[in-house]
Amino acid sequence: MAYGLIQALVFLAITGVTAVIAILLDRSGEVRRQLAGRLDGMTRVQEATPEGEAGIRLAADRRDVSLDQYFDLKIENISALKRRLMQAGLTISASEFMLGSLMIVLLLGFALGFLGFSVWMAAGIGLLVGFGLPRFLLGMVQGRRARRFLAVFPDALDLIVRGLRAGIPVTEAIGSIGVEVAEPVANEFRTVADRIAIGTTMEEAFNESAGRVGIEDYRFFVISLAIQRETGGNLSETLSNLSDVIRKRQELRLKVRAMSSEARASGMILGALPFVAGGALLATNPDYIMILAHDPFGHILIGVAFGMLLTGILSMVRMVNFEV
Repeated sequence: MAYGLIQALVFLAITGVTAVIAILLDRSGEVRRQLAGRLDGMTRVQEATPEGEAGIRLAADRRDVSLDQYFDLKIENISALKRRLMQAGLTISASEFMLGSLMIVLLLGFALGFLGFSVWMAAGIGLLVGFGLPRFLLGMVQGRRARRFLAVFPDALDLIVRGLRAGIPVTEAIGSIGVEVAEPVANEFRTVADRIAIGTTMEEAFNESAGRVGIEDYRFFVISLAIQRETGGNLSETLSNLSDVIRKRQELRLKVRAMSSEARASGMILGALPFVAGGALLATNPDYIMILAHDPFGHILIGVAFGMLLTGILSMVRMVNFEV
């Protein structure tokens, strides 16, 4: 047992040092990624030859040695993970998120192994929790930021409408939102104003912003701006109507959330009850419950119970979630 513990500690130490070095290397490329993004926005509006533009891009690719670029070549879903991290307002990169998930898998797997669980069960639970829990928490943070954004966004639209009716250009009205409106809307519009200031067109800046925000109501605003710039029309009236629609949709979401609060509370209690009861038994009488971890038939029972629990939780989630 002592020799196995030493091996596990050495393995964890090597893994931790590797993760730290990888994160430091990724952080070293962060400044270069930001500079490359600004240069890319500036070169789009310049009349450069195709050969010169290709040379600029190739030089930027050679200098960007971050882990994210490596993962872009190896993992197809890394772009979706990057987009979710941006939409959640987190500053960590996709590679840091994946390394953190891997560390949770290793630590939880070794902890369960020392508690007496079999190798396969410890590895399965470690993989499930290590890769599932961070993504679940990421979804919660993403949803919370989206609700905060929608709570403030209609006020930002009203500010643009008042500026347009007062004769202020739309670019100046957009820049004023970064000062007058609360976060996270202010930060997003400051980024758009900075992109426009360095030469990016308004359509490109707002298209990039829509990808970072990931909210349908914000896409309606971006589409309204694009249509107005192409076909003309009364932009202040359009944005005023859009602000009213977004407020009504937000009110309807809150009503649905209030009406389904009892069902959601029941689902959370029923979903947490097996884990609470299992933890209590493990703390008070470990020999009684550890039979499930040692006996092969106990593994089957745990798998069946977990599958039924997961099915019930997903069913309740589908019942209380409505698209508005």
